[in-house]
Amino acid sequence: MGWSSWSVYGCDIHEDSIKQQAEAIVNLGLRDLGYTYIDIDDCWMSYERSNGRQTANATLFPSGIGQLSTWLHQRGLKLGLYSDAGSATCQGRAGSLGFEEVDAETYASWGVDLLKYDTCNQPPGTDPKLVYPKMGRALNATGRDIWYMMCEWGHDDPAGWAGQLALANSWRTGNDLMPLYPSFADVAENNARWWQHARPGQYNDPDTLAMGFEFGTAAPLDGNMLTLAETRLYFGLWVIMKAPLVLSVNFAREVRQVPHGQDSASWPRWILDIVSNREAIAINQDPLSAQAHRLWSDASNNSSPSAVFVPPGRLEVWSGPLADGDVALLLVNKGDNLSLINASFALHAPRCASRHMRVRDVWGQRSYGVYNVSFGLKVAPHDGELLRCSCASLRSYR
Repeated sequence: MGWSSWSVYGCDIHEDSIKQQAEAIVNLGLRDLGYTYIDIDDCWMSYERSNGRQTANATLFPSGIGQLSTWLHQRGLKLGLYSDAGSATCQGRAGSLGFEEVDAETYASWGVDLLKYDTCNQPPGTDPKLVYPKMGRALNATGRDIWYMMCEWGHDDPAGWAGQLALANSWRTGNDLMPLYPSFADVAENNARWWQHARPGQYNDPDTLAMGFEFGTAAPLDGNMLTLAETRLYFGLWVIMKAPLVLSVNFAREVRQVPHGQDSASWPRWILDIVSNREAIAINQDPLSAQAHRLWSDASNNSSPSAVFVPPGRLEVWSGPLADGDVALLLVNKGDNLSLINASFALHAPRCASRHMRVRDVWGQRSYGVYNVSFGLKVAPHDGELLRCSCASLRSYR
């Protein structure tokens, strides 16, 4: 859990801006909720190496990365950096191909806590199953606990090998998303098919949670800012898939109360309300780390709890088990009209023999009560209703 610079700044970064974002993360209470990684993406480094080592761009980071790391650690935050498994990064700065050991040692000496490792500017025929394990081994050899975030864009289906072979903690399963609907839903769809490969300490990564950005109305950037409903669906999908919750929001800008559907030069308050929801975060951070997946859609009408893949539809129910025996549900409406979605307990909670479930509204942090056989809810267009269900015969959930 943390924050990323890329969708906010791109290459227009500076250590002062990073500090402003970090201070906002602390002041808004996000650090105390677990958003502790401050990830600096591409362009922090110089174009060329100095004495064989990556160095920070002295204009952008005059104090140096080590000093910035110390500053963040003093505030209970962690530092994430970016590099690339090629001769140059995606933006043309010095890459790490052939320098894995020395770069890993450099990151450790600076106190880096996370490395995002990209996949640009690689020689023809480069085998990702060789270059990514090199960096994984190099990071482990430093003795420092550095989260290894592989960004291979899903080209070679890393979900099947990145954890064991490359020693990665997370791996991107697809290309960059556009923070608009339906782009994020399409990215989630691609991420969902790898649900069986997620486990504690190793996660499928669909991309960052880029929110609060405005676009023009010209295609393909239709839709301007995400609506409140779309933001809930976006966050809800990431939560229930156990995806890394890496926010890319310009929190250093002024926050305002923005009416639903109205554009503003600053990010709307409801973004903070959604990403600060403690019950949603608890589902995402559940120690079982079981990635939820779609078990029902109006396009399939599946009735088997053991189904591996259910085709997408306009209306969907995603579900996954939690460590305490509860079940997390996400009722998804991809359509354009308010629609009733029913979740069958026999399908989504087969271990509850009584079929009586206590249903909890996670967004509203309130109980709907105890239901028998199924639970139904009217869901707004492009929205996702996040629920936590417990077997009423075992215990109640308040």
